Order: sequence, then structure tokens, then C-alpha cells
Amino acid sequence: MRIAVPLITVLGALVVLVVAPTQSTVAVPAAAPGPHPADIHPPPLHSRDMMRRAGGVLWWIGNGCRLQRVTMSTLVATGAQARECRAWPSPNGTVVLAQGRPVGRAPVVALSGSSMQELQSTTVHGRVGRVTWTADSRFAAVCASDRRGGTRVELLSAPFRKSTTVGYRCITAFTPAGTTLTSDGHAVYENGNDLRLGKTLEIAAGRPRHGYTVTALTATPSGLAVAVAPVDPTDPNAQFAILVLNRETGSSSTFRANLASFDLAVAPDGSAFWYEQARGHDLLQSLQPGGVPAGAPPIAASYAWSPDGRYLAVALHDQVKVFDRRTGATGSIPAADPQSLTWTP
Repeated sequence: MRIAVPLITVLGALVVLVVAPTQSTVAVPAAAPGPHPADIHPPPLHSRDMMRRAGGVLWWIGNGCRLQRVTMSTLVATGAQARECRAWPSPNGTVVLAQGRPVGRAPVVALSGSSMQELQSTTVHGRVGRVTWTADSRFAAVCASDRRGGTRVELLSAPFRKSTTVGYRCITAFTPAGTTLTSDGHAVYENGNDLRLGKTLEIAAGRPRHGYTVTALTATPSGLAVAVAPVDPTDPNAQFAILVLNRETGSSSTFRANLASFDLAVAPDGSAFWYEQARGHDLLQSLQPGGVPAGAPPIAASYAWSPDGRYLAVALHDQVKVFDRRTGATGSIPAADPQSLTWTP
């Protein structure tokens, strides 16, 4: 999908989902092929068939800052030669932005998504908080900070070498339509226009006396999800919360959290979301019936949905476990302390 706004709009915005047979002598066409074996398997007997059927590519950072890439159709794993402690594959999987050790001083580099070889270093330096890609993989917004430049948003576009500082609001997300969501910590903006969610966010935070702050933001198929935290956590009315807003219907749901959340993501079909409660400690929450597969751990190091939302990958300490939401089947891939799961086509 092409980005819906030109680059100048993105820059400006960042700055302010049997019939029974009967007897007949008439010839009938051959019956349609039966269901794929992966759809009728009793787990875990054919779990590998299920994972191959899921398709796409699973990425994670393993023990020792090793970036791993598993092609699901073959279950063949490939590792990057260089140590990459953090990595952000593009939605189409063709490019990976990564940062090695020491985190905070090592430059962000661009890797080939197919060969895992380094393409080039980018001009982005400093400690990276988050990387947000547009749905068409044309642009990446990198939140970086250091003593010299402070906290800022660097925008990268193909060939992902030179970056441009486009703003200082590091809470940034791109909608499926390509518009830009940002927050200054209080209001939420779309392409620079205030969405006027202040009252709704204040209620979600418990109406704290000293106000609230937006800590994370992401787009959903029908709206957005916002994490809020009270400025004063000791306020008896204050609460940490995730607000999920459906902009098509105007409805919203609020989920309480125990700590501030600085990262969250929603399933491609809007059926569930996860939110961070500490480094490597994510919580899974359903938004629709069946949004979370039966048996899926509610807390894990990381989660990732397949691009169509049917499958859920869960990072556990010694494996990546895959769940089929439709059939209930599960499968697993051995992994050493996997972190930062991503699933691309």
C-alpha cells in the first residue's frame, strides 16, 4: 500500500485489520480439494506443518545480541554475522534497521532482509527508543537521543542512509492510511491536527490531580491505542491505563496496567493487543472473542502476530511458540532467550 500523504506532510506532522449426495445419471464436476492438512491436524502431531503453512518470516534477537531470521515455509534459520542488540525489520521484510553494541553509541545500520548482510551505516546515532515504519516500508521514524542532539525524531527513507531531524515528539505512529499520529505527552495529533482526546485520556488515567502523560501510541485498523500514566503515581485517583479507541464507532475501552507502558502493538485484525510493563515483560490482552488463542501465555518476553493476524508467536526463554487461532494448534522453534519478535510477509 502506498503512503497516503507525501513526504512533506509526514515531515510537517512530525514537527507540531453439504449438501447430501443424491442419485443421478448426470455427470457432476469433481469435488473441490479437501482442507489443507495443516487445518485438520491434531496438535502437536503436525505442528511443523502448521508453522510452514503460516508462512512469512519471524525475526528476533537471541542470546548474545544475535539477530535471527526464520523462513516459516522451510523453518530454516539464518543469523546475522554482526552482533545486533536491537533490530526493527520493515513491514515488508526487505530492510532491517539495527543497532549493535554498545547501544547508545553504535550507529544504526541498514541490513538486507534477505541476506542479513549490512548494506550501510545510517547517520542516526545515540540511544534509540523506538523505530516506527510506514505500512508501505518507505519511511522509518527513529526516536534517538544523546547529549549533543537531545531527544529527537530522525526520518529515514530509501536507501536508508541519510536521516533528517523532523521533530522532537518521540511518541509517533503511522496509520494504515499513511497519516502520522504524534503526541506531545498530553494531546494526540494526526498530521498535526489535535484529535481532542484530552478529556477521554484524563478519564482513562483516573482524573489525577496533577495530570497525566501519554507514554505510548499506536494505530489500529479502526483507530488508535494510547498508553497513559499519571504525573504523580501516588495520587489516590491515579491509574496507569491503555485506552483503545474505535474512531469509526466512537466507542472506547480502557484497560488498567500496573506500570507505565512505553510500547504497545495491536493485532492486524484488531482482535488483541500487547503492552510493555518492563523490559522483556509484555502482557497480552484480548479485544474480541477469540482474539487471544487458548493456552497463549498472558505474559511473555515478546509477542508478534502474523501479517494476517491468524497466528501468534510468543517468545519464551528457550523457544518461540506459535499458536494458530483458528485451529488451536501449536508449534515451537528452539531459541535461546528470544527478544523483540517481529513477523513479516
